[in-house]
Amino acid sequence: MADQGENIREIRALMRLMDEPDPAVYQEVAHRILTVGPPAVPFLENTWDGSSDSLVQERIDDLLRQIRFQAVHTGFGQWVASGCKDLLGGCLLLARMGNPSLSEEDVHFEIGRIRKDVWLEINENLTALEQVRVFNHVFYELHGFSGNMEDVHAPENFFIDWVLDHRKGNSISLSILYMLVAQGLDLPVAGVSLPEHFLLAYLGRAGEGEAAGGEEPQVLFYINAYSKGSVYSRQEVSDFLLRLGHEPGPEYLAPGNNRALMQHLLDDLVAAYIQAGSPDYTAQAVALRALLAGE
Repeated sequence: MADQGENIREIRALMRLMDEPDPAVYQEVAHRILTVGPPAVPFLENTWDGSSDSLVQERIDDLLRQIRFQAVHTGFGQWVASGCKDLLGGCLLLARMGNPSLSEEDVHFEIGRIRKDVWLEINENLTALEQVRVFNHVFYELHGFSGNMEDVHAPENFFIDWVLDHRKGNSISLSILYMLVAQGLDLPVAGVSLPEHFLLAYLGRAGEGEAAGGEEPQVLFYINAYSKGSVYSRQEVSDFLLRLGHEPGPEYLAPGNNRALMQHLLDDLVAAYIQAGSPDYTAQAVALRALLAGE
């Protein structure tokens, strides 16, 4: 208890130095607050509320962002070390960059609600295409999801809680949500990274799909989650790649794992933050991308 009391006294003392005019002295103050970490958050928030000094508020905003990102960075490193197995877990960690007070329970509940509504309408006797049509009806018509056509490059599009709240997203965030719901229903849907876009692949048993040769997964067809679940053949996706100047090989047509999906997402998020003129958040996204790359 004595140690805790000393820590509280130190934090309070540091709060009184938030308006320190000497930059060198303030850097020492900031370093100490960052070392304290999450226990300093309520004191920083109270100091912000009680101050009308814009410099103090700006400094506190920066410290809060750094402290919260430390937790995201640590958690994301653990997620990568675990093999990137829990895709939703990785998405929730990333979403905390945009929403530190994110409720994971709310996200799980909402995904579960969508999954239940699809489950009530679908059955295993349907063909793959019929299953997707039913899924699309529930996902897009009943639950109202759509591509964010007005502000597709906004960083918030990449955060799963924002997509669930606003019923809008970009090609990769909608694909991730679609895939999480589908996989929860044992539908064989996986992500496919394309240049400038992201699709889903509906997988079939060996010899059932359009792929041939090698160990490439058998793809029955592709799904565009950004375009209300439109279905495309392998040839149509190949033609799209050729129009972009890319040879339609397995590196584009075959589904990737969670690490590859997150790599695509972080690449696009970095670009979105750069376009938004947010250097601090750009640096955070770059740091997460480096963890994923093992740098």
